[in-house]
Amino acid sequence: MIKLLAIGVVPLALLITAGSQQALAPGQTSAQSAGGAPQARPAPARAAAASCPDARPEWYWRRGEGSASLAIKISGEAQFTDDYSDIESLTAGGSVSLEERRGTWSRRYEVKRGRDDNLQRDYFVNGQPRALDAEARSWITETLLGLVRQTGMDAPARVPKIMQRGGPGAVLSEISRLRSDHARRRYFNELFRRGGRDAHLARRVLRQVAAEVHSDYEKARVLSAAAAGQLHKAAWPAFFEAAGTIASDYERGRVLAAVLKTDPPGREVLTLALRSAAGLSSDHEKARVLIKAVDVYTDDPKVRAAYFAAVDTIRSDYQRGRVLSALLRRDDLSHGTKTELLKSAARIASDYEKTRFLLRMIATGDSALRSELLAAAQTIRSDNQRGRVVSALGVGDVRN
Repeated sequence: MIKLLAIGVVPLALLITAGSQQALAPGQTSAQSAGGAPQARPAPARAAAASCPDARPEWYWRRGEGSASLAIKISGEAQFTDDYSDIESLTAGGSVSLEERRGTWSRRYEVKRGRDDNLQRDYFVNGQPRALDAEARSWITETLLGLVRQTGMDAPARVPKIMQRGGPGAVLSEISRLRSDHARRRYFNELFRRGGRDAHLARRVLRQVAAEVHSDYEKARVLSAAAAGQLHKAAWPAFFEAAGTIASDYERGRVLAAVLKTDPPGREVLTLALRSAAGLSSDHEKARVLIKAVDVYTDDPKVRAAYFAAVDTIRSDYQRGRVLSALLRRDDLSHGTKTELLKSAARIASDYEKTRFLLRMIATGDSALRSELLAAAQTIRSDNQRGRVVSALGVGDVRN
């Protein structure tokens, strides 16, 4: 059985980006990924383990484009040297096959564990045995390291080793060499786990996340994980700047929802989250975030201003009514917040939605709001809907 030790390989389906996919035997998985030729990196040899993410007996990865392809197949549990220059050990019956094809030309490196437990290494060019010379070993190192940089495999083990050798800056430099947003996300997550409470480092990492992670999905996953950790308070402005580079309203909304789950988010962070929510284009996603914010809403003037500024950017009367009704359900609102609720409700264009909200507010029984409720009722154009509100207030029609 292949066993992933501290690697956490990306789900293979996520690597499919271009080219053709090879059919597999039962019990195998495959994927393709884009990327250029692997880059060599000299390093001292130490052990690093690799294997299949779903505990299947074989792991197969392939990248192909046109007549060129690169594939690796691991059977059993394989342990690589720390610089990924070779296979250090295999479980009984295990093997590793690395193959590159370019048109009719090919080369292949095979490592098998024999019956005497020794590793048998064979190198072929166009199907013919060749010596494992310097050129062959350079190709093996470059290709295995390229796989590491494409998939993000071994990130939890590799990041601390890089940090030990060169500090966080060395990890950030290595991230710039990675070839997929999935891999970058895994490395950034490891950095946040180790340096999220360092304000300078956290800001530096967040700036690089904004600049180098291009997938909204992966960027949202990085930021959501950072929000769930212990991010230094001085790093939050950089966090929201990075969140602002997410084009997808859904993904940015996911990040803001993660921020709102922090315990507690605090006034400054909550205010920044609400300001970010105001920038969402989708009324649906904006309403989702603001409704989630109700649970952590604090009746602070700064928070209140940010909350209602975001509400006022909602164009949909239905979504605005949902948000106002959600906030109204809190039983600790100040008179100032209730007044803002009525002001925002008065700007609802739909008489039906406006009436629904005003009736809910009347049902709270707050007599101190009577004059504001009457003023809001005057903005209802429909005689029928206005009559429902004034009747609930126990007064005659305010327009008669």
